[in-house]
Amino acid sequence: MARSWLSTLAFLPLLALAESNGFGAKPVMGYNSYNDIVCSPNQTYMHDTITAMKQKGFVDLGYTMFQIDCGWFSKERAANGSMTYDKQTFPDGISPLSKYAISQGMQWGMYTGATPYQCMPDYVEDWPASQYHEKADALQFAGWNTVYVKADNCFGPDDTLVQRYTNLSNALRDVGINGMMVCEWALPANGDVDPAVWTKPIATSWRVAADIARGWDSVFRITNEAIHVMLQGNSGPGHYGDMDLLEVGNPGMTQSQQATHFAIWAMFKSALMISTNVVDMPSETQSILSNTGLIAINQDDLGAPVRLIQRYPDYDVYAGPLSGGDMAVLIVDQSGKGGNYYLEFNSLNVSRADVHDLIANREWHYFSNWYAKLQPYGSSALRLTNIQAYTPPAVRYNYVEGSSGVLDNGARLVDCSACSSGKAAGYVGGKQSDGGGSVTFTGIKTSKATLNIKINYINCEIIYPNESGPNARGARISVNGANSVNILFPVSGYSWTASVLPDFLVELTGFSTSEPNNITITGIPNGVPNTSGYAPNIAGISILA
Repeated sequence: MARSWLSTLAFLPLLALAESNGFGAKPVMGYNSYNDIVCSPNQTYMHDTITAMKQKGFVDLGYTMFQIDCGWFSKERAANGSMTYDKQTFPDGISPLSKYAISQGMQWGMYTGATPYQCMPDYVEDWPASQYHEKADALQFAGWNTVYVKADNCFGPDDTLVQRYTNLSNALRDVGINGMMVCEWALPANGDVDPAVWTKPIATSWRVAADIARGWDSVFRITNEAIHVMLQGNSGPGHYGDMDLLEVGNPGMTQSQQATHFAIWAMFKSALMISTNVVDMPSETQSILSNTGLIAINQDDLGAPVRLIQRYPDYDVYAGPLSGGDMAVLIVDQSGKGGNYYLEFNSLNVSRADVHDLIANREWHYFSNWYAKLQPYGSSALRLTNIQAYTPPAVRYNYVEGSSGVLDNGARLVDCSACSSGKAAGYVGGKQSDGGGSVTFTGIKTSKATLNIKINYINCEIIYPNESGPNARGARISVNGANSVNILFPVSGYSWTASVLPDFLVELTGFSTSEPNNITITGIPNGVPNTSGYAPNIAGISILA
């Protein structure tokens, strides 16, 4: 693997996040009912699940939040104006359950909406939520010993998004409830204001993507929207990006896929909320959720998520710092075929390290590289310790603006306020059999036949609820008309003119070291399924001199 841009300094923006010694200092761990039973909780099932969480050892592992999701409420408000419980499904009320959870070593969490009506499967305006009743509902939650509220967003106009959530946050904090997760499906405010920005003053976490669903495609979709959040240092102590509830234990994924799903969530520092049948949980599911090595990384005191180091055609490499000078590393097969993958630690600015394989639970000493034999969509999750640093040699890159490339077959310049020329190469690709629009950079000179180029790009093609797709745009990149590679570029942000993700590494081969070269970027022929078929807008590329 060629050397990456990664350096220790790349992680420093995380330190700018507000420090928190209270709620939100670490990602939430626990149980939420939604992926398990959707909006149909009841008193008996919740009581039995609390018991099972304790008896199966999950509480002792750190899964200490118990949260009832949608469906607990009545269609009528209480006499004091607050929401109240459905007396048919919770005949003894919420208070005895919360007290029982607390007696078992857990904390209590509730669900509502920062809107007039709740999200329910039939999606009708029947169930009252908390907008206009924030103070009364907050007082009721506090009376049930609530410390954490998941606040949803159905039936709320976008132009009131920030104010609605601010009102609910203020009411909760006024009664001592400091934990709130903004469940707004990563919606930007006012068109393009990043949710990582607008939620930071009012919430301890926010959802980085639309709802998770069963199956690997949903895991990949959410990962591709979370990548830019982590690269930009927008998730950390006091304000973690939440990738949604776990689907581990539910139908739709192989055991290997479920293990990778858990590893990604753990290393991205997402909340780890079990959301499956705990009472009848099979041992294989319990084993994945009980991985103490991954839990330790998720709950690490530094609170720094891993970041994408490099995406290859078949696999991803992520890494991030841990307290005490350790490093978390994750290799994920994205080909669906599995394979043998090699990681040179120099690419992480590591010369040698001891390696703890967190899935096999084995240790190796004084390694300078790692071979991972992965199952389809499998992963290798590592903790590097006793690290000896590697200082890469100084190199020089030449930057070429995307607007200076030769555009063909429908590609054209588009506005780019974050580009020095004010323009980027857009409409590259387009679901055509020949790849569609293209941009070609000519006269490229380099000293290496195989190297990583750095691509600055924009991709704001984001999938929201009730749609399917990868949250990534595909591009085919070739050198001198040959040696092409297909790469999926994850979401870069929310503004098509400003959200440039810089220095995305793509390994290419076939360069002449004695003659000028051409690099062509076009779409993947016929397009990536469930996308527009376009490649990302190209702001510029950097090539090793």
